[in-house]
Order: sequence, then C-alpha cells, then structure tokens
Amino acid sequence: MTTSAAAIMAAWSGAALAQDEPDDQIVVTGSRISTLAIDAPAPVAVFDTELLVQNTGSISVGDELADLPQFSATGNQAASAGIESNSQVGLNLLDLRGLGPSRTLVLVNGRRHVSSSQETAQPDTNTIPAGLLERVEVLTGGASAVYGADAVAGVVNFVLDDDFEGVKGVVRGGVSDEKDAESFTANLTLGKNFADGRGNIAADLEYSRNASLYYTDRAFSAVQTSFAPDFSANPPYTYRLVEDLRLLSTSTGGTLIDAMQDVYRFAPDGSLNPADFGKGSLIPFGPIISEGGDGLNSVEDQTLLPSLERMGLNLLAHYELTDKARLFFEGKVVNIESSATSQPVNAGFVVSVDNPYLTQQARDLLTGSILPMGTDSFSISRMNRDFGTPQVNNERLTMRGLVGVEGEFADRFNYEFSYGYGRTETDSVFTNNVVLARLQYAADAVVDGAGVLGSPGAIVCNATLMAGSTSTGDAAIDECQPANIFGEGAVSDAARDYVTFTSRADGLLTQHVLGGYVSGDTAGLIDLPGGPIQMVVGGEFRREETSFNPDPRDLAGGTSRAGIQPVNGSFNVVEGYAEASAPLLADQPLAELLEINGAVRVAHYNLEGVGANISWGVGGVYSPVPDIRFRGAYQRAVRAPNLAELYAPITPVQFSVFDPCDASAINDGPAQRAANCAALGAPAGFTASTIGGLVPGTTGGNPNLDVEHGTTWTVGAVFTPSIAPGFVLSVDYYDIKLDDAIATTNASTILRLCVDSASVNNAFCDLVTRDAASFDVTFITEGATNINSLTARGIDFDARYGFALPVGELNLRAVASYVLERNNFLDPFAPSVATEILRDVGTPKTRVNLSTSYDVNKFRFSYNMRYFSGAIRSFAGGRLQEGALPPDILYTGGTFIHDISARYEASEQATVFFGVDNLFEADLPPGVYGAGFGGANYDAIGRYFYGGVSFAF
Repeated sequence: MTTSAAAIMAAWSGAALAQDEPDDQIVVTGSRISTLAIDAPAPVAVFDTELLVQNTGSISVGDELADLPQFSATGNQAASAGIESNSQVGLNLLDLRGLGPSRTLVLVNGRRHVSSSQETAQPDTNTIPAGLLERVEVLTGGASAVYGADAVAGVVNFVLDDDFEGVKGVVRGGVSDEKDAESFTANLTLGKNFADGRGNIAADLEYSRNASLYYTDRAFSAVQTSFAPDFSANPPYTYRLVEDLRLLSTSTGGTLIDAMQDVYRFAPDGSLNPADFGKGSLIPFGPIISEGGDGLNSVEDQTLLPSLERMGLNLLAHYELTDKARLFFEGKVVNIESSATSQPVNAGFVVSVDNPYLTQQARDLLTGSILPMGTDSFSISRMNRDFGTPQVNNERLTMRGLVGVEGEFADRFNYEFSYGYGRTETDSVFTNNVVLARLQYAADAVVDGAGVLGSPGAIVCNATLMAGSTSTGDAAIDECQPANIFGEGAVSDAARDYVTFTSRADGLLTQHVLGGYVSGDTAGLIDLPGGPIQMVVGGEFRREETSFNPDPRDLAGGTSRAGIQPVNGSFNVVEGYAEASAPLLADQPLAELLEINGAVRVAHYNLEGVGANISWGVGGVYSPVPDIRFRGAYQRAVRAPNLAELYAPITPVQFSVFDPCDASAINDGPAQRAANCAALGAPAGFTASTIGGLVPGTTGGNPNLDVEHGTTWTVGAVFTPSIAPGFVLSVDYYDIKLDDAIATTNASTILRLCVDSASVNNAFCDLVTRDAASFDVTFITEGATNINSLTARGIDFDARYGFALPVGELNLRAVASYVLERNNFLDPFAPSVATEILRDVGTPKTRVNLSTSYDVNKFRFSYNMRYFSGAIRSFAGGRLQEGALPPDILYTGGTFIHDISARYEASEQATVFFGVDNLFEADLPPGVYGAGFGGANYDAIGRYFYGGVSFAF
C-alpha cells in the first residue's frame, strides 16, 4: 500500500494553508538548539501525521515513510520476507539514501530507542504508536555531530503528542481486489490532564494485523521469471528473458539424471517418466534450466508479504514539579508476531532398485534401460516439500521506559536529563526443520521379510533392520520411520514427524542511555548584530548488549539450520557534545538573516581498536530577503561498528547465485576472469550445476571490524515568495561519501570479485568453498567487512501550496529526489573502480510523490501519485550491458501508482473514510516481485480497498 506517504504530505499541506509562513508553527528538534525547519542549515522535512491512520490500507508507518523519495524500500515490510536471514522477517526498517539502515538514526522524541533485531541496529518502526504520533521529522543532511555518528545518512525523529487530552480512536479494515492480504487495525488513545493542568497522562492501545501473501497468490510471481544466456544460433541478444524458469536437476517428486544426461521424474503416483523440458533446455552443456516444463519452480514456496500481528501499549506522562521544572515519562510494551515460509530442503539420495516403495513400472524402466546392467542403485535429487514447507514465526517483545526532568534556570538556560532503558526479547520458531541423517535413514527403505522387527513383510528402515531387534540407543535408528520419496505427496505422517522437528532460537537486546544537556544564550553578555549566541553542552552514556541462543540441536549440527552460532556481545560509549549558533546579522538590508553554527561530538568506545573518535559539523543560513533563504552544512563523522555489525549471529542461509566461472559467463567479465577460474581449478567448458539453484552458506557479524569515516555536505535554498502566500519550495543538493565503509558483500558479488580481482589471492576467494571433483560452489560465507567506500549524490525538491477556492480549499505538495550518483567501491585491488548501484532495481534515478486534497464542507477528497523511474537489469551479480537484452526488457519503464480516498465528517465526533490504493494496479517488470531482493519499492498486492471510522471526544 502506498497512500499514506502522500497522505502525510497532504496533511502537511493542509497545515500550511492556515499559516502565513508554513514553518512558523512547527519547531524542529533535529538540533538540540530549537530551530524552525525553514531556518535549519541542513534539510529538514516535516511530515504531519494527522491523517496517517485514515488515508492508507497499510498497518505499518514504516511502509509509508519508505515510499517517500528520500528513502529506499530495502527495509520495509515486504522486503523483510526476502532478507537472507529469516529471523529478520516482520521487521520494518528505514533506509535514507539507500546507504543501509545502520546509517539512519531513528529517534523517538529526540531520544534513542532500543533496536529490534540482533542483525540490524535500528528500532522496528512497527513499535511506534500511531495514535500518539504528532509528526515525523526527517533530517537528510547528516547529523552525526548532534546525535552520534550513526546519523551519517540522516535522522528520522518520531515526535509524539505529549499533551493529549480526550479520547480518540480508529477502526479500519482492508482487503485486496483479489480478496486476500486482509488487514485490520483498532486503535484507542486516552489522555487526561490532572493537578489543575500541571500534569498529563496519555495511553495508546493498538491491535493490528495483516495476512500473508505468497508468490503463488499473484500471476506475475507464481513462477520464476529470470534471464539466461541465449545459446541459439546467431542470437540477436546475449541473454533472453525466461518467463517460467525451471530447474531441471531437481523436483518435488524426485529427479534422476542418467549417464547420457537424460532426465526422468517421479510423478505423484510413483511412476518414472521422461522429464518435460517445456520449451526446451536453455543451457547446452547439460540439463540445468528450462523455460516451462516440470522442473522445480523455486519461488513456489516463498512469501511476498509476511503476516504480522501487533499489540501495543504506549504511555506518556509529565508533571510540572515547579514552574521551571517538569518531570516526564515514556513507556511502552509492544508485542509483534510475524511469519513467512521458505524453500524446502533439497537433498540427494542413493536408492536401491529393491526399494519396496518403487513402483514396478519405475523398477522395470530403471533396470531395463536407464541403469547400466548389473547396477543395483541410483541417485535422485529431491526438493522435499511433502516433509513440510519450512516456516519461521518470529515474536518480538519490546519494552522501554524513560524518565527525565527538564526545565530552565537563571532565566536564560534550559536543561534536560534523562535515563532510558529498553529491551527487545526475540523468540524465533522454525517449523519443519529437517534432521538430515534421519531424512537419509527414512529414504533407505527395505522389506523386513523375516519379521525381525515384528511384522513379516513390513516396510522398515534399513538402518533399523540392520541393528536387529535390540535397541542401539540411537533414536535416529531405533525410531526410524520409512518414507516413500518417489513422487510428491507419498510421505506418511509418521515419516514426516520422524524427520522434521520444530526448533527455537531466542535473543535479547538491551540498551541503557543516561544523558543530559544544558542550553542557553549569551543575551546581555555577547550580543551579535543578529542576536545572542545560542549554545548547547551535553553528554551521554550508552551501553548496549546482545545475546542470541540457537536451538541446541541446530548448534550441534546435522539439521537444515545447522551452522547457526550463539552470540554474546556488548559495548559502552561515553560521549560529550557541544553546539553553537551565532546569528551574525538579522533584519538588515540584504541580510534578513545570516547565521552560522557548529557542533562537535567526542565518543569513546570500550571496543578494541576503536577508542575515541570525533565527529564535527558546521553550517549556515543566509537570507538576503524574506522570500529566500540559502543554507548549507558540512559534517565529518567517524562511525564505530554497531552491535549488529559486530555480533550478528552466524546463521545458515541459502544463496541464489550464478557462477561466473560457468562457460556461459566466463568471457563476460574482465580479461583476468578466465585465468583466475583456471587457477582455482575450473575445467575447460565447466558447467555449473548451481545455476538457478541455491547454495548453502552463512551470514553474520564480524567482531574485528574497524571504524568507518563519513563526509556529508548539503547546500540548498528555500523560497517563500510573498506574492504567493502559502507557497514553499526547497531545493537541496547532498553529497555523502563513506570511507572504510562497513558492509556485507552479497554472495553473488563475492563470487564475482573472487575471479574478477587481479589474482585469486584475495579475501573474497577465501569466502568461497568449491567441490574438489565437480568444481561447483558448495558453500559461501557472508559477513560484514570494511570495504573501500560508498558514495551518494543527488538533489531533493519539496514544493507545497495551499489556497482557498471559491468553494473549498485545495492543498498540493510534491516531494522529489533526483539521484546523481550511488556507487559502491568494493574491490581492494581496484579501489577506484565503482560498482554502480544507481538504476538497479530498487534504486531509481528519479522519484516523485504528489499529493492533492480538496476540502469542501464536511468532505475531503484526496488523490495521490507515486512515481519512480526505471532500472537497468542485472544478472549473475553484474549489470547487463547494451545488447544483452531487448531494450524494452533491459530497461524497465517508470512506474506510476495512483491512490484515491475520501472522508466525511458525519458528526463532530465521528468521521468515516474510504480509499483505494494502487487504483490502476501498476504492472511490475518481469522478474521483479515487489518483495525482497531489491524490488520492494513496487506494490505486489495490487488494487487495495480500505475503509473505517475515526472518532474523537
């Protein structure tokens, strides 16, 4: 769903209409020095959320923010289903500029919040109380010197209403045009003043849920669409679009490939038949992939949108101890459950021709024509769906409490001191986890002719029969249940229960933050022509801890989730900071305002090799006349690795990769690729059996990471022409560079850089394990490392205009981003060689959000549009070049998503509303699924209807 991002903008436009100067009534807390958004030296976008709950069918605030042009959709709800480590499923994270969630600092009321995952150091936006949310402030110019080095890409500050009185609520439901992806939200907010207005307490209670959506629920994603090299005679293009890619080497019923490379499949009735290649095999070097047919559809068990169920209680309170001192409190308990499915375990079996589950037809075919004479066994590959589709169910319990005091003294100074404690308890349950040894035991079925185990002629496990009637003490042998693996659907419940089990992993994240600051000005002591200097001095102590405990059975190995490791880690940081703002001139000819500011932050970590680091920044604002303001800011940051980057659990994953040493790709890279593949042992004409399949591996943190260094600068202008009251236009250029950047290089890139570097003596080849005989990739190790650098440059636009019509009021807002550069520099042997990210799927060059709303009498009608430009296709970890595909496929077109809504004030207390998201059901490009793997900026759900009622007393 997409509406509320534009709805936020519509609400802001409505607020602007009522003001002579739109920003005058909103004080931005992006600096410790209170600053109007229009006067901030770095770009600050303020989004009012008055209509956030009403004008969308989504239950996730983060999804709506991710639709804004400044953000990437890499961490939204749909993207979490495609994250390689499925303990991330259900998280909703924010990613400014596409530089990663770890570089976007998320605050609540200007203060830090405990993270929600061991693998990403950011709070889940699903924990933000929508009922108390007043506005969202987005600083897009970097704020490391103000809040800490993890704000290198910017800050998102959720500002809550801490003085609410009354009763309000929302009940909303939604459903897609396909009658699925149902959602429901019920929210109740209560607030009460007490002690003659000196105190206030407010509580927000919420229940929300949305249903899962699977790849098979949509026609565009029901089968895998991808690309493959075109080996036809004189092909017009190097690659071709494959609209129904099937893996020939495996299937859900079992696949056999004989010595002549002929392929056979076991049907559900147990018969063995020649494989159906559909439109034919696409790789001439062996049976690898086809377009159509009865090979494996590898997306069939995947989740487009994870289910989510959320229950939350949030409390805000304050009490004025004196006229100059106020005690405040924030508290929350939020429980979130989410789930998603993934691909079943693929396994190879060596099976006897005497296996009693073989049909006579299959046995006759095997012994009569497929197997060499005298051969008594054969091998099959099988995706074991009938043993159960793996599913992860994540439960996260977030609790946070904060208490503090704020006030003023000596008539010129303000202060705030607070202590906050937060904890997130994670509980991940993995159903249909497979014990690999038991799977093999179960498949090796024989007939107990003599009744050794009790019943003559019974089908039993060979391992059990070999042990005789005496218990071995090994439950895997003694309790073995035979399984019919010939054809999907023949596995018995007893065999399934014997092979699979439910495992559980739990984790804990805690955060202690003790901090405070004093602000004031030099009025009467130092008065510049523009006024007194404003200053802030403060400090903060923070301790963060993480622990993760996998299921002992997974830890011991031998399961489909083997390789997962426990984690315990922590760090302390002590920080001191100072800010100053000096108004050099004000209310002068050609100097309506001239102000400079600066900030510095010193952080000392107890991490080895990190120690003390300094981040600093300077900025300024110049307004020659009231109608225009120029602004600029420069920030230098040294960011220490966070808890997730250091101590993310080592977890097993399965990677979809294309081997660059395959004969179809070996000549597509740099000149050294072929030589490096040969140096690793690649045979001539090597054909990788992993094409289109999955390769096991692990991903996790790295306790040996070093700091990264960031430089951010912005320059822009804000126009508020007096001839058009209510019109505001801001234009800002940004430039971000990160050196020694902390990043996790994905598996495809690891494979490519291993053989595309100057030699094979590089760090990437150390992460790849190959089979000594076949040369196939058998294991890949992902993990965070310090790479060379990341860069991002672009221009942001924000225009809004609200005005009265003869009948009613019209409000308009457009927010846009034009990205000039987004590069990763990954290769340590070629540090100046860029991997271009811009125009990849998920990183469009141009993004525009337009919102309009028309208010007349008791009605409001809204139309909102979201546009993002097209992408250039990639394959095998690299971008495809001109001539690789037909232009209309190589370059995806731009996408427009349109939303409409209406609301009616039925009474002073109640408003009813109705809307349609993605009204015209924008098409997705072939092979883009609107979920993980970079495509989550697209809408996978389609046309979505929602409606409800809001009330306030």
